[in-house]
Amino acid sequence: MRKLICVLLISVIFSSLPFVSVATAKGTWNANSQWSPNNYHSKALKEFANKVNIKTKGELEIIVQYSGALGYKGPELLQAVQDNLVQMSLITNMTVAGYEMIFGVNSLPMMGPNIEKGRIFTEICRPYFDKAAEKWNQKILWIGPWFDGLWTKKKVSAVEDLKGMKIRTYDKISASVIQALGGLPYALPWSDVYTSVATGMIDAVLTSATTGAEGKLWEVMDYFQPIMFMLATEMVTVNLEAFNKLSPELQNYMIEAAKEIEEQVWKDAVTEEEGNTKLLAKHDVEIVPVSKEYEAEIVAKTEMVRQEWLKNAPPEALEIYEKAKKAFEGM
Repeated sequence: MRKLICVLLISVIFSSLPFVSVATAKGTWNANSQWSPNNYHSKALKEFANKVNIKTKGELEIIVQYSGALGYKGPELLQAVQDNLVQMSLITNMTVAGYEMIFGVNSLPMMGPNIEKGRIFTEICRPYFDKAAEKWNQKILWIGPWFDGLWTKKKVSAVEDLKGMKIRTYDKISASVIQALGGLPYALPWSDVYTSVATGMIDAVLTSATTGAEGKLWEVMDYFQPIMFMLATEMVTVNLEAFNKLSPELQNYMIEAAKEIEEQVWKDAVTEEEGNTKLLAKHDVEIVPVSKEYEAEIVAKTEMVRQEWLKNAPPEALEIYEKAKKAFEGM
């Protein structure tokens, strides 16, 4: 009788706990997103999960967990997927570069200053990223972009306009870029940005039209320049052992579904940014075009930042850089 009561108590306790364990015998996977359900990267992950759930008719259920609900922070996600603590996850490449430096190559300035070059650069990186992911016991399913841009109080159309400008940055490389361009970098968390602009602590902000719109930066800034100083990307990886346990048919289906999702997420990124750029115009924010001359000037001024990073990077990073330079010739 005591054994029966103990078993029942244990069952009650475990049934009340949130599900965060590895895949069960029934084939349940957790898919982690640190972003909200409305974010386009989260939507892509959910669409993939729905496709697999329908295809397998319940044999494998992928449950998407949003807004970091599983408790893993960005830099921890590479390890979490490796250990099968979570079977799938969105991972921002640059956040795990401390563990696998090659994933930080996206942070190099001006390697994807527009969506066309950004896609080419990502395709060049992909085989190297795939190889690195395998070292961490995982497989990359797809990679999608984030946009970047420059919000300013005064109009900027040339590098000389940035001289002495106090600009919010978000990591070491972005700070190095701003310094190389003559600006003064200020590392600030997003929660402090609006107040810092309003009080005059900073003059400009590195972030996308989408993020700026969410923060209503149009209330304190007048100009936005859609230039991607750094190409941030978001990859979706799956634990390799969990993936290899699937039938060949299901593996192939996932790979094909991931290709479709990847195409869609690049389109969604553009649609999202274009929509929010139009929203800025409605709020009297002037969208400042990026001239070829201005872009070329930034590329030249930030060459030392790229070279400094490449000195300590693995040889594969230099290979990526050289291939990208060649691919961009004439563009």
